[in-house]
Amino acid sequence: MMTLRNTYEVTVYIYDSEMLNHVLAQTVQLLNKYPSNRGKFIIQKGWVYGPHFKVISLADESGTTDRNKFFQYIREIVTEYEKVTIEVDYERKAKITSTVALLENYKGEYLPLKKHLTVESGPFDENQIQSIFETDIYLEIESRKTEYFLDAYSYYHSLDEHRKEIFLVKLMTILTDIREKGNDPAEGGIRYGYLTYKSHYEGFLSQVKSKGNTKILEELKEDSPAILRFVEEQFDSYFVSLRSGFKDYEEADKSLLLAWKELIDHMIDVYGETIRLDKVKMNEFQTLNRFFEQNKEELSEFHQDIQKNEDLNAFLQGTQFMKYRFAVNSFYRMLPLYGVSPLRKHKLCKYVVQAVESYFDIDHKEVMQEFG
Repeated sequence: MMTLRNTYEVTVYIYDSEMLNHVLAQTVQLLNKYPSNRGKFIIQKGWVYGPHFKVISLADESGTTDRNKFFQYIREIVTEYEKVTIEVDYERKAKITSTVALLENYKGEYLPLKKHLTVESGPFDENQIQSIFETDIYLEIESRKTEYFLDAYSYYHSLDEHRKEIFLVKLMTILTDIREKGNDPAEGGIRYGYLTYKSHYEGFLSQVKSKGNTKILEELKEDSPAILRFVEEQFDSYFVSLRSGFKDYEEADKSLLLAWKELIDHMIDVYGETIRLDKVKMNEFQTLNRFFEQNKEELSEFHQDIQKNEDLNAFLQGTQFMKYRFAVNSFYRMLPLYGVSPLRKHKLCKYVVQAVESYFDIDHKEVMQEFG
C-alpha cells in the first residue's frame, strides 16, 4: 500500500503550449534515462489555475535525494525560459479556463490563474485530487498510468496528428471491451461498453447546442480522411485482432497495445475490489439520476431513451458496470498528457461509437431493447 509519507509534488505553470510541451519532454527524457525511478513518480497535465504539468514524487527515504535533484532540475529548465518574452492575456485565459470548466463539468476551484513560469513545490496535497477513491489507490493507479505514458511517449510523438487519433481510438476500444464470464450483460464487452462513449459524446453535443456555440459544432464535424478510413475500413480487422489477443497483429504499436490491455485489466481488478469493499466515495453528483435532473431541459434523445429504460438505467449505475466507468474516467484524465483537448476527446468518443455501431450493425436503440 502506498503512503503519503515523503510524497511531494512540483507544479509548473506555462502559458505557451510549445514551451510547456518542451519542458514536459525534457522531464520525460530524464525519467526514462533512469529506470530506477519507474514507479516512483506520477506525471499529470492540467488546466486548473492555468496550463501546467505536475510531477508527484512517491519516493521513500532512500529516494529523497533523487527527488530533490529532480525537482531542482525542473526549476533550472524553467529558469532558462525566463529570458523568453511571452505576452499573456490573463483575462482572456480566465474566460477560456471557465469555458473548459463548464465543458468538463468541473466542480472545484480553478481561478485565479497562476502567473506564467510559476513553479510551486511542497508536500503532496491530497485535497486537490478530488478522487472518489482512497488516496493510496489513486496514487497506485496514477503511478501505473505514468509508467505506460513514459513507455508510449516516443512512439506517440513519432506519429502525425491523424495517426495519434487512431492510436487513441485503439486504446479506447481495448478499454471498453473487457468481457466478464457468466450471464451478466457486461460479458458483451464493447457492444455494451461503447454506451459510455455514446453518453459522453451525446451529452457534450447537447450542451454545446444549448449554448449555441456554432464554432464548436463545426469543429465536431471536421474529420480527417485518415481517421475516417480507419473507422470505416480498418477498424473491423483491428477489432478481430484485439479479440484474438493480437496473435497475428503486426503493427508497430503491438507491444504498447498489449501493455495497455494489461494495465486496463489491472485497473478493472482494483476498481472491482474497491467497489466490493465499499471503499468508493460516490456522491449524488456522480449518478445518472443527478445528471438527468440537472440537464432535464437539454437531454439528448439518447439520454431520454436511457431515462425511460429502467433496466438499462440500473445496469449503467450498477456495481458491475461501474468499474468500467471508473476506468474510462481515469483514461480521460490521461488525455491532456497526450495533447488532447476536451473537444478532441469527445470527437474520439464519436469515432469509437461510429466504429462499434458499424461493426455490430447496431444502434443504441437496438442495444437498449435487449434490456427490456
